[in-house]
Amino acid sequence: MRLVSRDKAILSKHLGGLGISSVKSINATLLLKCSKMYSQWKDILCAHNLSPQVYDSFRRNLVRKIGDGRSIKFWTERSVGNSSFQGLYPRLYNISILKEGYVFDMYKVENGVIKWELPFRRSLFEWEQGLFNELMGILNSTTIDTNEIDFCGLVHRSESEVLSKIAVQGC
Repeated sequence: MRLVSRDKAILSKHLGGLGISSVKSINATLLLKCSKMYSQWKDILCAHNLSPQVYDSFRRNLVRKIGDGRSIKFWTERSVGNSSFQGLYPRLYNISILKEGYVFDMYKVENGVIKWELPFRRSLFEWEQGLFNELMGILNSTTIDTNEIDFCGLVHRSESEVLSKIAVQGC
């Protein structure tokens, strides 16, 4: 029996390795799968005695794709960089009827086209209309695949390959 180095063992098969998964990657994947929201990840990682640097690396390597939007909270989950729509547009959030609504609750499909419908408890003031138009610009440039579920994936940036793609609701 021949011994091989750890680096060769965990290197993917298409790169000449054995394709054995890294325990570190598997642990990060399981932690991701167990968490339900972005805000919980830091607590979960810290509870497992992982350093803030590991959390930051984990967050940088996380890729999220919106499918039908049934598992992503519209206002409270990070949508643009490190910010949520609640943080970017607090005034619109405050007058929203669906503060805990999901992305799925905020649009409908008409003739194959996504139409955003954000319900507010009153008509927008003129100065709020500018904020609303800015938000709509972001939403209209977002791709939603209503035939897919939302997913998160952990990407190993140096090889640009997805280590794990997790199709879980509440990711």
